[in-house]
Amino acid sequence: MELLLGDVECEVATFFPEGIHSSSSQVQQDNNAKEITGSLNSQGQMSIAENTLSPSGAVSGTRFSGAQRNIEKNSNEATIVQQQRASSGSSQVQHYGASGSSNMMSYVQQLQQQIAARMNTTTIRLTHIKGKVASCCADHIGSYFVRQAIETATPKEIIMVYEEIIPCVRMLAVDAFGSLAIQKVLDHGPQFYKRKLIDHLIGHVLALSHHMYGCQVIQKAFEVSEQDQKVDLAKELGSKTLRCVRDQYANNVIQKCIECLPSKQVEFIFQRFCGKAKVLSTHPYGCDVIQKVLAYCKNPEIYHTVTAEIVASVNELSEDQFGHCVVEYLLRHGTPVKRSIMVNKFAGQIVNMSYHKFSSKVIAKCLTFGSHQERQLIMNEIFAAGVYRLKSMMLNPYAGLVIQKMAATAVKWQVAVLVAVARSNFAVLKSYPHGAGVLAAINRAKGRYAVPAVAVKVRPQHQQR
Repeated sequence: MELLLGDVECEVATFFPEGIHSSSSQVQQDNNAKEITGSLNSQGQMSIAENTLSPSGAVSGTRFSGAQRNIEKNSNEATIVQQQRASSGSSQVQHYGASGSSNMMSYVQQLQQQIAARMNTTTIRLTHIKGKVASCCADHIGSYFVRQAIETATPKEIIMVYEEIIPCVRMLAVDAFGSLAIQKVLDHGPQFYKRKLIDHLIGHVLALSHHMYGCQVIQKAFEVSEQDQKVDLAKELGSKTLRCVRDQYANNVIQKCIECLPSKQVEFIFQRFCGKAKVLSTHPYGCDVIQKVLAYCKNPEIYHTVTAEIVASVNELSEDQFGHCVVEYLLRHGTPVKRSIMVNKFAGQIVNMSYHKFSSKVIAKCLTFGSHQERQLIMNEIFAAGVYRLKSMMLNPYAGLVIQKMAATAVKWQVAVLVAVARSNFAVLKSYPHGAGVLAAINRAKGRYAVPAVAVKVRPQHQQR
């Protein structure tokens, strides 16, 4: 049997004591990715099935470099990968040095040739890469194959995969393709092996959480691990919680930790936010974490401390590009008492806030989720500003959103005022894109009451020039 393989530019998984690197071989690019996996030639000769190893996925065609260095100074994992048995039993996984051949074919392509040379089959299963699973996981094609094959793998094959990747799981976790394979594998198999794999991550959670790919593996570990392991994972983050919150990658791990553990078991994390809520609410990543705290914290004392700090600075936070998100979340999901305090803090500044890009969204949320009394406080202040100010708000792109929310929640006399102002300024409003939105909202509001609509008078076609 003959394997038909095209030459392509590929990533060669290279294993160093300090981690996984990638070196590329520059060869012909005129053959497409389909040729990597083989096809039927004109004589009907069979090659490896194209659907099995097709690289067409989220990672296909993408050039990634692996981790520049291992997270921990430990070379044992690279040695294990080097010493893996070849499926043929005669060769070993190659350990490429820094001066490895630049023209060397992808390891997975070599594996395909070996399998095709001795097997009359169009399907490659995980058993065919026995002894080489970790190496395949670090290859862009091999990782895709492992993730697809695990879906239909037998229990024996799944266990084989776990046994081969567990010894070098930390090294694979910081690899672009290895991390994807680990996450997929953790969705399958016995809990015993999931636990064993996660045990190899414990002790390195903080370092992995700060890594682009490692953080994704830690998040998956929180999802699939048992309760005691989740606690162990969380404890490693506890002393560095604030550092993690400000990190581009680790903040997602903190959020996943809060989601996956009972509130009581992560109180030591929640306590870190006491006295820091205002500062973190204005941080691009911290604002998301604070919202998670508000959603999942069940400790009344901690919750009150965090929310009290937000409420105390609500006017300042409302104008912040990140802080307004926290304020809006508290308006929607907070207690009526907290919401009432915030609305009263806005009193006297509502018109000015309505013209602001971010605080206008806060006022709109007050109208949407506030009580009847709170809505009236806001609308009465706006109406008291006069007709000219009302017209100005209708023409403003930010304040116009507030007017639209007013129209949706106003009582009859307030709708009548909005209709009158809109009708007298119809031509101007019509010429603005956001003005048209205001007109539409007012027309919808009039339907609730017997108020004449702001209609558009269209001349007959023969009268138009």
